[in-house]
This record gives sequence, C-alpha cells and structure tokens, in this order.
Amino acid sequence: MSTKPKKDQLPLSPTLSGFWLDLRETGSLAKVNVARAGGKAANLARLAELGMPTPRAVVLTTDAWRFFLDSSGLGPRLAEALAGLDSDPDDVDLPARKIAELISAAVMPAVLEEQIRGVYDDLSGCGSSLIAIRSSGSYEDSPEASFSGMLSTVLGVSHPE
Repeated sequence: MSTKPKKDQLPLSPTLSGFWLDLRETGSLAKVNVARAGGKAANLARLAELGMPTPRAVVLTTDAWRFFLDSSGLGPRLAEALAGLDSDPDDVDLPARKIAELISAAVMPAVLEEQIRGVYDDLSGCGSSLIAIRSSGSYEDSPEASFSGMLSTVLGVSHPE
C-alpha cells in the first residue's frame, strides 16, 4: 500500500471518483440517490442533509459494481445463471448458489482493490479502529422487489480483506 491518507481525505483518483460517494462531505450528499447508492445510503445522506448526526461513511456505487462486472467478464455468466429463474422461478437456490460462486471466484480488478484498501485505511485510521460494512442494493426494497434479510452487515471489520 502507498502512503497513509490524510484524515478525512479519500485517496481517490479523479478517474475513479465515480466509484465512491463520501457522505462526510456535504457537497457529495446531493449526488446520493437510490439508483447509484442504494436505499440505506440515500436515507443516510438525507439525514445528514437535515443536520442529523450520522456515522462517518462512504458508499461504493453501482458504477463500481458495473466496473467489476465488466473487468471480470462476469456479466454474461451471471445472466446465464439468472436465466434459470425464467424456467422455474420457485427454484432460486441453484441460481443463487451459482451466482455466489461466480462472484466469489472472480478476480477483483487491481485498481478497484486499491481504492477499497485506501478507503478502508481512511475510515479505520489505517486499521486503528474497527469499521462496519453494510450491503445495500439499488432498489433494495422497492415496490417491485424486496431483499429483506438477504443482504449483510459485517461489524468489527479489522482489515480490508
């Protein structure tokens, strides 16, 4: 890893800044929306805009997810796994397992991994504090779909892996 980031300063390159929304910066709050950051982040940004106390947070955007899919070549393979739902929508276990396996086996693009490590170092004080990671999906609890209980929160994260 390169040099330590300065306090409250994300080490983002200008070309990759679309991967992140910094909820600690009031100028970023207006850019947070459900489609780009998920419902949890959009609600947190709204609370911050209203002046409510909120945790120090950054959001990995759907742009980063698309970059990961494109870089890893996962898009077509995920679509193939999802096609199984068309034939039997009640049997979600097999496609869900296949999707989880594909994502777990994919190689993280080095540039995105570096960004994640940098943001982790920034939020954790280079590992001196534990952080929480919350997953959120764009349109997670929309009228069209509900993912209640399917996404994860990991508390006490002590390393970027």
